[in-house]
Amino acid sequence: MTIYHERAERAANFVAGALTPSECADWESALGDPDSPESAATAELEGALLALTAPIPAVEPPAGIKSALLAAVAAPQGFVFRFTDDAGFRPTPIPGVSFRLLHRDKVRNVVSCLLRLAPGAHLPTHSHRGVEECLVMEGTIFVGQTRMGAGDYQRAEPDSEHVEQWTETGALVYLSAPDDLFLQG
Repeated sequence: MTIYHERAERAANFVAGALTPSECADWESALGDPDSPESAATAELEGALLALTAPIPAVEPPAGIKSALLAAVAAPQGFVFRFTDDAGFRPTPIPGVSFRLLHRDKVRNVVSCLLRLAPGAHLPTHSHRGVEECLVMEGTIFVGQTRMGAGDYQRAEPDSEHVEQWTETGALVYLSAPDDLFLQG
């Protein structure tokens, strides 16, 4: 092995912290002379080490990758997961209202979904065949004259009449309701 290679190997071991304490002390004493071959070899490796350890910018993974990875790992039996990037919102027949289906219970004919209401959207008056539960997650909605904001909950019993609902600001709402409300398909 040439002296150059021996010096490069010793510099690499110094930069990596792999020298014995006495070897490290000897190397450091040689570094006292900025023109020494040890200083040059160490500086060359330190530059490479800094380049290798420079911060790497974050990269946004492709849409759906989280759900694909999690689907590859078996979920615990009896659990279903839905993640933010799983699927987008689909339009409803009501202008300005879209939904993201989370679960459809075909036995009970009930759906769990997220409703997105654009600013100015109106939900028309309707009756309930079954229980409807609503939790406002973002924004505000009015149920008749009652203002509901993030975290507010409303439950409508079977056979009740729901007055018109609307939003000025837009809203995101969790809804559990009979599946014939407007979520056909």
